Amino acid sequence: SYVCPFPVDKNEFYYNPALRKSMRQDWGLEEDAVAFVFTGRLSRQKRIHTMLRCFSEFLSTNETSNAHLYLYGNPDHIGDQFLGKWESENEY
Repeated sequence: SYVCPFPVDKNEFYYNPALRKSMRQDWGLEEDAVAFVFTGRLSRQKRIHTMLRCFSEFLSTNETSNAHLYLYGNPDHIGDQFLGKWESENEY
């Protein structure tokens, strides 16, 4: 059997309770607030539009109204050429 290690440097990416608390303070989040964070390319290929729709549905069907979605990334203007979808400049 072969184990494929997770391709992330554990010295650079790790859980830090102090940093978590600091970020929540920067964002103005209360202790009971739920934070969803996306990091990556903002593109059709990453299905950002689906994530936004799901988050909206989550808010409308969940009693937790104290939820927040944070998106971090740059648009890539790639679209989905295999489906014939081309992005307009700054669409995302």
